[in-house]
Amino acid sequence: PCRCNTNFLPAIEPKNWPQAPIALRPTPGSNTRVKCIRFSNSDEPLWQQLPHYACCEKCVILPINNGNEKPGESLVVDFESDLFEGSLLLRLRYAEGTTPEPYDDNIGYFKGVNRRYQACIRGRFKKSTPFTELVTGLRFDRRFGKLPPKWILKGALKVISFFAPQLDTKVDVDRPTSLSPLGSTPQCIIMDDDCSSSSNNYTANGIVSEKSSTMNPLDDVRIEPSEANRNILGTNFKGETSLQRAKMRKKTFDKLYVQKAADPKTNTTKIYTFEFLQHLFNFQEFSIELGNMLGSLNLEDMLNGQPLQIMAAHGDQPLWSFDVWHECLW
Repeated sequence: PCRCNTNFLPAIEPKNWPQAPIALRPTPGSNTRVKCIRFSNSDEPLWQQLPHYACCEKCVILPINNGNEKPGESLVVDFESDLFEGSLLLRLRYAEGTTPEPYDDNIGYFKGVNRRYQACIRGRFKKSTPFTELVTGLRFDRRFGKLPPKWILKGALKVISFFAPQLDTKVDVDRPTSLSPLGSTPQCIIMDDDCSSSSNNYTANGIVSEKSSTMNPLDDVRIEPSEANRNILGTNFKGETSLQRAKMRKKTFDKLYVQKAADPKTNTTKIYTFEFLQHLFNFQEFSIELGNMLGSLNLEDMLNGQPLQIMAAHGDQPLWSFDVWHECLW
């Protein structure tokens, strides 16, 4: 059996991480299984699970893009869980290792924007579930370590809640959490027909082939749809910009979330694309940047050796879960 069955830490020490000081991997115990790693414009695997590898498909170290990659050359992770199968593309500002040249903040995806993080998930749900029962965020297995002063913590939660009004955070408990609705947290959600009914439109790993699909590649620009048939709420939002339409979707869905509405439900015949954007977390310094008033909140002592996550779940069952480690946690 792989060491991830019994060991909480990554199989590779930080000094050997290909993109130190950070590392990405599936969350052990979440049953998120990596099928392959590939370029966004290709179905050919760059990595597939083989018996002689030190890491298995449930704990392999995964690539982090920095936004300087050429179109089509961003690295994508195909994965599957018990409830979802799809692909992940992660971009972190200032990450190194996916381009021949050092990271350049004056070119590429992050040029001229204040965000530090983009995660795109695309795939299909394996069963129909009310969207109001799905959450995304962070779950930790043990208590936090040294917490910041209460006034800073309260201010930090107020800042974060401004961007996620339905955020539910439990800090001073045995298993801390910070969760918000999957239907309103992403900056963009797109629902497409699964035009890949033919087996020719699937990769060898069972993931929708981006070559044969009418959808944009995962590293392309995401735009909140205006068409009702591509919106999870089935509503034709009239906003002129993607941002305006996203705000309408978020506000409308949050009302349904509070009501615990049974609809909308996930559709197993549709392909969903979720785009998550973040500007508060600084992964290189492993801190939360809270502006001039509150400053920078260091996470090393607070997290007590636990990584951050890219996670969504239905109850206790993850849809997907990936750990973002920093060497300071080791």
